Amino acid sequence: MSNFNRCEVCKEWHWNNKKCAPEYFVYHEEYMGDEAKSVRAHSHEDAALKYGQYYNQDDYPLMDGDTIKVKVEKDGVIKFFEVGAEPDIHYTSNEIDKLDSN
Repeated sequence: MSNFNRCEVCKEWHWNNKKCAPEYFVYHEEYMGDEAKSVRAHSHEDAALKYGQYYNQDDYPLMDGDTIKVKVEKDGVIKFFEVGAEPDIHYTSNEIDKLDSN
């Protein structure tokens, strides 16, 4: 039987019979020095984006047009990325009885 749970390994929500995404190591020298942040992702770029979400979680420094430069490594393959963020607009609606006449 398969269950949808938060995985103890990758901390993501997925079916317990599904493998976790591979582990990538993201280096952001300005923030963490030479230590790496382990990120579960499906590509180098996905790992860079996930790190950007992690970095941007408290005071949203990337929302002011700032970017960060990171190095992403997996199995000896290294790629470099500049990561930024954009605000996302959400629309809402509420049902009303009628339109007011002007």
